[in-house]
Amino acid sequence: MEIWDRTPAPEEWSTVLEPIKENVLPTDGVVLLPGWHEYPGPILSAALEGAGHDGHLIRATPLTMLDTARYPRVWLILAGGEDIPPLLRNCTPEAETSNVSVCLWSNPTTLPKFDAIAELENARVERKERGETTGKSCTWEEDRHRCQTAKRMYDVRSYVGEVGNTRRKAIFAHPYPSKGSLQLNYSLQAPLMSLRFSYGNALRGVRMEDGTSVRVRLTLDDKELFTDEVAIDDFGWKTKTLKFQAKPGQNLRFDMEAEDSSWRHFFIDAIGF
Repeated sequence: MEIWDRTPAPEEWSTVLEPIKENVLPTDGVVLLPGWHEYPGPILSAALEGAGHDGHLIRATPLTMLDTARYPRVWLILAGGEDIPPLLRNCTPEAETSNVSVCLWSNPTTLPKFDAIAELENARVERKERGETTGKSCTWEEDRHRCQTAKRMYDVRSYVGEVGNTRRKAIFAHPYPSKGSLQLNYSLQAPLMSLRFSYGNALRGVRMEDGTSVRVRLTLDDKELFTDEVAIDDFGWKTKTLKFQAKPGQNLRFDMEAEDSSWRHFFIDAIGF
């Protein structure tokens, strides 16, 4: 059957979005699959905003733990006969028509104790030239760290971008200056035993031949936890689970650097338990 024959009609959308409108909470996640599918934006946005929700839709394919682990509950909207993804396979059906359905998934695991996106505002962000002991500190303004550079593409912020062959929300972290480093420092507020860390090149960077590979490094105080190097044509969304013990007050630092940072648009994300 052609995909256009399975496109939900307006009345079908109204039927399945009614449970969300009546029951959504500000802390809920909302997933739309397939991620490219059209949906009645004004109706869904009004329902979410009316409940105090930020309106963010998760449209990543495939879904990963980082996409869903932040939410106590997740509403899953399936259009065009899409199957329930394995990560949310135990969700409870709330409404269904012939071409679209919605179900509600309750997170069976403990919510993260550390969230790199949620805590970005309180992070200490610095850009350092090679050999510098003290770099240039960035300043939080509205929704981003402004880093005293002429170009806004060097701002550090979270938004939905194209990475890992899909669209997902992550922290944009350009490793400027060349031969220097961008450092994100988080003072931990809770003890941690593990960290799930994902990273990769933005699509716009992969399309450009300028620049060199990006080296990403994680340290806890002065102890290195992990390091990797990502080639300029690598469009993957890499994920690493790290096991360690951390105490409140310790410094968790994410470093990104490149010999030539031209067009090295980069994304990272992390949650800790």
